[in-house]
Amino acid sequence: TELAREFGEWTWNESGERHANAVALERWRLGLRRGDTGASADRYSALLRLVSLITRRLVVALRESLRTAAVDWNEVPVLVAGGLSLMPEFCESLRAELAGDGRAYRLLTVADPETAVVRGGLIFSELASRSAA
Repeated sequence: TELAREFGEWTWNESGERHANAVALERWRLGLRRGDTGASADRYSALLRLVSLITRRLVVALRESLRTAAVDWNEVPVLVAGGLSLMPEFCESLRAELAGDGRAYRLLTVADPETAVVRGGLIFSELASRSAA
């Protein structure tokens, strides 16, 4: 929505309600490359700014979850899947945000989010069954 607002990428439904044109935004996001010039460079910069904001918020939530769950692992696996996580810049930004709290984070990317969700569910159920025993 932020990118749609910034670059005027809107679509309207039959009721006349305005929505971000996700198809167009995704198309240009997939076509963006480092070193682009002109309008593409502006969009690339805007996307990097938003990726940085997203990763910062993600790391705050992750650290809060680890604190709440009293997780004291020295190495924390972090699994990200699909969409923005496939951008090298996303992983770079996430690694930078994760650095500096005394833990090691192992960042894993998965191209197929459905597999990641299923695997995560299996891991969660295994951990839950161990703690219930």
